[in-house]
Amino acid sequence: MTSPNARAQKSIEDNARRAAKSVGWIAKKSRTELSHGNQGGFVLIDPKNDRVISGEGYDLTPVDIFDMVRKQRR
Repeated sequence: MTSPNARAQKSIEDNARRAAKSVGWIAKKSRTELSHGNQGGFVLIDPKNDRVISGEGYDLTPVDIFDMVRKQRR
């Protein structure tokens, strides 16, 4: 059984993915072991030109994504 905290975290991450998608971006979460170049968070990708917008080291949090999406919508 999944803990309530894990479910809440998954929900927040899913909302961040949807927010990114709403402005044409992809929010991709790291699924590999943590390392110097992988902080275990998100990276934002612009699929139109296949480039990283932010979070090259998988260092974005869902809050970072929400903030960037809000700025993009202005």
